[in-house]
Amino acid sequence: IGDAVVSIEAKAFYGCVSLPGSVPVARGVYEDRLGRELTMEGTMTVDGTGDLPERGGWYEVSSSGDVKKLVVKEGVTAIGNHGFSSFENLESVQLPKSLTAIGESAFAQCGLTSIVIPEKVTVIESDTFSGCAKLESVTLSEGVEEIRRGAFEGTIIPSVVIPKTVTVLAQKAFPNQTQLIFAKE
Repeated sequence: IGDAVVSIEAKAFYGCVSLPGSVPVARGVYEDRLGRELTMEGTMTVDGTGDLPERGGWYEVSSSGDVKKLVVKEGVTAIGNHGFSSFENLESVQLPKSLTAIGESAFAQCGLTSIVIPEKVTVIESDTFSGCAKLESVTLSEGVEEIRRGAFEGTIIPSVVIPKTVTVLAQKAFPNQTQLIFAKE
């Protein structure tokens, strides 16, 4: 598909069984600085520079149920509130080192099984991963300073290492059954 194509609507290639998996089924641009592409296999790639907005028109081209994997490329600095909430088939997320913020409920009610928080993210906002009933593995980087209320509520995380950089750990940040292991100085 040529570079002159600026929009391909969701399910434009629906039912086409002989197309290669790398053919985008949806492509969009936000404020001429961020782009996203969704493949037939359900991989959404977000690239460009700056912050992803709160959920809204930016996401309308693709159905949240079509996204199984999210790859956020270097240059993206934040994911807005509710950015990918209720993407129940979203199993895998790859976040860039350039990411500094993940908004409230950004991944709430998703099908994630694991997540690695990049070093520049200092705050895990309220309800960021709440209701991710399959989430069982979390890696918090040394950059995390604050984990807010309900950040991981409704997950099945058996244990998590809390970095020594964390100074605020809110009530109900994790489910009651999660064993908190505090890193030593």
